[in-house]
Amino acid sequence: MEHTSKRGQIKSKNTGAFHYINCDVGFVCNGCHTIYFECSISYMQGTDQKQHRLILMRHGKADWESNVASDFNRPLTPRGEKDISCMGRWLKDQGLMPDQFISSPAPRAIRSAHLVAKELGIKELDVMPIEALYNASQTDLLDVLEQHMYGAETLLLIGHNPGLENLLYYLTELKNDGDQYVKSMATSTIAVLNYGAAPINTRQHASILEVLMMPEEL
Repeated sequence: MEHTSKRGQIKSKNTGAFHYINCDVGFVCNGCHTIYFECSISYMQGTDQKQHRLILMRHGKADWESNVASDFNRPLTPRGEKDISCMGRWLKDQGLMPDQFISSPAPRAIRSAHLVAKELGIKELDVMPIEALYNASQTDLLDVLEQHMYGAETLLLIGHNPGLENLLYYLTELKNDGDQYVKSMATSTIAVLNYGAAPINTRQHASILEVLMMPEEL
């Protein structure tokens, strides 16, 4: 577990068996685009308990200038494809292999999912497009999770903002009120939510934000 402390601000950079206590504020370091927390932290070292994780990922950068009939059909830009592939390799390097993989069916999202699957060695057919994930609200996302989270050790969901960002705040202690608002889910960003030994669930603040990774950091 690698972390650095500065005036009580804890930066989490890797996976492990741990939980946060009394997390109050999250903010982004402008220079490194990394989430920081003001909280006390408790580590559980050397445990054999299985870790359950929900991985939220926003699709890659979409082409706003493409000549398509609707928002749904917008494709990825070349940069979007590059960033998504890079993030897929990061997931592989971290050993974050999903046993459930669901995605919005919008071309920019399902293409992102297929590029990630390629990096992870997962067949495209194992990526499940879910119609309800296109432009889903927080409530819609919670409903989809309720249908697909049971029995999953690591669930990867690729979707859209603002729903993903709202879901991130709902499931973790990260706040988005007033001046402490954090615009966290930029395109291609990955948020890894850790439930520890507990199964993935949709209770408010039931998980901790293990890491928030953006392509600019890689």
